[in-house]
Amino acid sequence: MKRVLSLCLSALAIVPETAFAAPTGIATIGGGAALPAQIVIDGKVWRCTDGKCQGPTDQRRVAAERTCKDLARKVGTVETFTIGEMTLDSEQLAACNKGARAS
Repeated sequence: MKRVLSLCLSALAIVPETAFAAPTGIATIGGGAALPAQIVIDGKVWRCTDGKCQGPTDQRRVAAERTCKDLARKVGTVETFTIGEMTLDSEQLAACNKGARAS
């Protein structure tokens, strides 16, 4: 049993830390409003600068839409929202921005 545990721990030691990292979402925020340096979305810290916010998020469509809505409520209109190869379309962004914070 100890040998199996040792082998598992050894295997984890050679896997890059980024292999366990959550995908990064990137959102362009409209309206030219001043953005906070960081914001917490779904318990995860997102960093904002130069009209964009980025942070770890779930890559599933429903989770991405929920994250987009949370972001819009806290910082304003989301113009683009991308996670990896997935980008929310205009219909999804319109739904995301329904409760957007006024700039």
